[in-house]
Amino acid sequence: GDLGFVVRVAAAEALGRFRGVAAATQVHIGAHGPYKKNPYMTARILQAVGRVGHESALAFFEEPLKGTDPEAAVQAVRAIGDLPLAVAVDVLLREWDRVEKKKGSANDDLKRVYDRMQPEVIRILQRILNEKYPTYVEFQLLWQKRGTALKEKAAAEEKARLAAPPDAAAAKPPLA
Repeated sequence: GDLGFVVRVAAAEALGRFRGVAAATQVHIGAHGPYKKNPYMTARILQAVGRVGHESALAFFEEPLKGTDPEAAVQAVRAIGDLPLAVAVDVLLREWDRVEKKKGSANDDLKRVYDRMQPEVIRILQRILNEKYPTYVEFQLLWQKRGTALKEKAAAEEKARLAAPPDAAAAKPPLA
């Protein structure tokens, strides 16, 4: 009777707050099965998996990235952008290389996916690295030169983010 998937979306959003918890990632992945044909729920689950940010989700993103649905591939790229910086940049750069190698011999469906996905990869790299480089090559050079320093900075920020309370309401003790 939940036509708008309100309960399911709320559950996915709530589990998405468990940053770095492998079990939350696995629950999302398990819940994805019945909704593979539903683009709305698939997008919400992909977003939640990305927000959890655990590396165990990388295999989960392979299906939409290698499939023939351009929107699912774009949602997967956006979700990967929510993973920890070191993981996200490595995966996105590797994915770009894979697409470039396959692009010449790909069929029309895959070319459509690649054409839709590649600008999104650049946009996500710009967002997470806070740089406005317009090409993949520039991001690759940046990552080679300053990757270690960026990883260290991101790890410190992630550690502080995990140590902080999830929201302002949780930081305040309840009134007696």
